[in-house]
Amino acid sequence: ARNGAVLTGESISSVASRPEAVSGAIAGDIADRSLQNFMPQLSNYSLAGTQITGGHIHTTATGMAFQGAEEQEGSSVPNPAVGTANGEEGAAVQAAHPTGPSQIDYYSAEQYEAPEGPYSVVTAADGSTWYQVATGEGSAAFYDVPEFSGSAMEESQVRETFPGVDEGTTLRTVEQGILEATGENGPSLWYNSAFYEEPDAPHSVVQAANGVDWYQMEPAAQAPDFETGEQALAYNRASFQNFMPGFDQQVTAVDGSHREEGHFEVRHTDGSGTQFFDTTRYAAPRGDYKVYEDAKGQQWYAIHGEPAVERKPVYLDGKAVYEEGKLKTTNVETVRYKATPTRYQKPQRRPEKPPKPPRKKGR
Repeated sequence: ARNGAVLTGESISSVASRPEAVSGAIAGDIADRSLQNFMPQLSNYSLAGTQITGGHIHTTATGMAFQGAEEQEGSSVPNPAVGTANGEEGAAVQAAHPTGPSQIDYYSAEQYEAPEGPYSVVTAADGSTWYQVATGEGSAAFYDVPEFSGSAMEESQVRETFPGVDEGTTLRTVEQGILEATGENGPSLWYNSAFYEEPDAPHSVVQAANGVDWYQMEPAAQAPDFETGEQALAYNRASFQNFMPGFDQQVTAVDGSHREEGHFEVRHTDGSGTQFFDTTRYAAPRGDYKVYEDAKGQQWYAIHGEPAVERKPVYLDGKAVYEEGKLKTTNVETVRYKATPTRYQKPQRRPEKPPKPPRKKGR
């Protein structure tokens, strides 16, 4: 090809869309100059070392990446890529920001299975779908999103970044790869799949405009703010009945001291008890349990416990009491539960290691 010539997206597609065994290849300066015509999202980058074969494209991208964020009047929107690339705090988002060199590999979704590590899903100029895998100094810019402050003024930016998000949702950046979303069902955390492993806890998947999946955790259930003391017994019983209308066993007392941790306990007239655990924070327990729905539509595991008596030491002024050299004890009524659910772990950050090429389909 003559100096400065550029291939059209159709020309590149005629190679990239074919099986590797019969595709031929495009490389050199003309490939560097032309790839943006097939992968428009690279139009703000300078490319080098581009190799285009059937089902697989490799290039090194350096330059300016546009995030599409605008500064709000009176505030600045921090820039995620600047902060993550060099370890400094994010600067205000401008029209574009510099990124370090990134190794970019594209794998045809028609010819390859989805990669095991971080990737995004992008659409080429011919409408074909590709897995984009970025590594290197500037790779965060291919996976991350603009920073958000939680302001309702950012609604248009939120909808541009996450086209499928529910109307009225606000986002706040917690740290790289974690957003706090607040909507009509309350707050929940979103985790970027490029930085975090898929969690075990209940979640759905929302895709950003840049093709990266985010794990959208189910909003946690919230028990009422039960009060303490004898005078609060009637109030707590009424609060519980309104909160859990489907639970018909008579309740004498409510212990909400662990409500912030996603569980609480009620006692019954026969001395037995029931513990309730938020299903978004705890895995299903072993043994017998029931699931109840609260007044807000959230679900709880209910585990019944039998009355029991424990001998506990007697304390006076914070010190154990001894009589004739023996520890003084007293009988205390309690409830014994056969099982306790395990709390879900927080999503784990992906280990930093070179990605493996995805498997070809049909192999």
